[in-house]
Amino acid sequence: MPDVRGFVDRHPLALILAVGVAIRLALAPIALPYDLDYWALVVRNLQVGEGLYGIEGYFYAPVWGYVLALSGVFQTFLLDLGETSERVAEAIFTEDIVGYRLSATVPSVAFNYVIKLPLILCDVLLALSVYILSKRLMDEKKAVKATALAFLCPLSIGVTSFIGMPDTISALFMVLTVVLLMDRRLFLAGMTFSVAVWAKFFPAFMIFCLVSYVLVRSDDKRDALKGVAMSALGFLAMTAALFLPQILEGNVDRCFQFIFDRVSVSASGTLLDSLESFSRAAVYIAALAGSIILSFRLFKSGRDNCDRNLVMYCFAIALICLLYPPAPQYAVILVPFLAVVAAQDRRYMIPWWVLSIASVVFLTPTNADMLLPLAAWTDLLSVESAMEAFRAFRTSLGPFTVMDLYYVAGGALLYLSIAIAALMLFKETVWRHYHQKNEG
Repeated sequence: MPDVRGFVDRHPLALILAVGVAIRLALAPIALPYDLDYWALVVRNLQVGEGLYGIEGYFYAPVWGYVLALSGVFQTFLLDLGETSERVAEAIFTEDIVGYRLSATVPSVAFNYVIKLPLILCDVLLALSVYILSKRLMDEKKAVKATALAFLCPLSIGVTSFIGMPDTISALFMVLTVVLLMDRRLFLAGMTFSVAVWAKFFPAFMIFCLVSYVLVRSDDKRDALKGVAMSALGFLAMTAALFLPQILEGNVDRCFQFIFDRVSVSASGTLLDSLESFSRAAVYIAALAGSIILSFRLFKSGRDNCDRNLVMYCFAIALICLLYPPAPQYAVILVPFLAVVAAQDRRYMIPWWVLSIASVVFLTPTNADMLLPLAAWTDLLSVESAMEAFRAFRTSLGPFTVMDLYYVAGGALLYLSIAIAALMLFKETVWRHYHQKNEG
């Protein structure tokens, strides 16, 4: 026992990683059948030679599709999983529930692991990247704390282990981009930034701050021009590599469908649909404007604390992007930056705790439905018990159900955490800068 305690004292990072991985592996059999069935469709399309976009069903840029392709190869040649999903008759009624994406096609526990193991690996690499980034800004103890806050955050755990969404890939490569820029490995930074952007588009709004950082760290105009050029070449080289298979197949337009779907303004449909489209577009325009403004501030601040300023401004841009009420997985890009900031300034533990509580609620409104893989594919739980619990959670309370109120509460808490962090950051940067300028 003393030996174990001594090892933990000497290697706290190892304990954090071990605990985080164990939690993720334990929760991996739980899933939203709708999302996992969606990934299963993509894998089947690839296995029959239709490519990512040959059959309707994949609407993202190709980065996550390539990961699914590797998972499919692993499934086909290294494992004999047999059937990867089955229709559960007792759950078919859930598909008619309005407002929720539910499916009675339930993935197997083995398929859950095949999809989620690459994401768990990305989570581990993200934690190590946060540790490396934090070591450049603070002491060892605080760097370990930042790693723990990032890796053990319930939001990161839930998005990977519950719903199996690829946002952790984007967050990983965004943090790697920041680390590589600090190390002046500009070509590699451009490459990692390309992966971050084409995994999920939110990091694209950080580009102006990244360019300003390169300029600030440069010795003269020639060095600055060379640095920006090297970064751009890295970005273009990786982008070409990622999109080349789709260019050859003539699917380039479909690769960008996910961007057009999110920034387009609906010209038809209900007033609510139009308002939603306009609101989303307005937030993205605000994020772009905020990125430009913050990039000027970063450039004018000079080299003093430019590393810390870069992290803070990337954090700020992530917050602006999330001002449009986000799905829980979108907030994953926020977690590593919030973790680093909270490790430096304990006041930011408030939004971290609110975000953690919010994620537990927001990710589990269909909690009994998420147990269907265990019910359908193991003897740990019966399908009847899971559906009985699901119906109980659909009990009406006036015009709403318990599930509706639970979901709204989770979304409100998530939005509250974003608002708290945004207000704290605004007070620390803009407000303080304004008062210092007036006093001067």
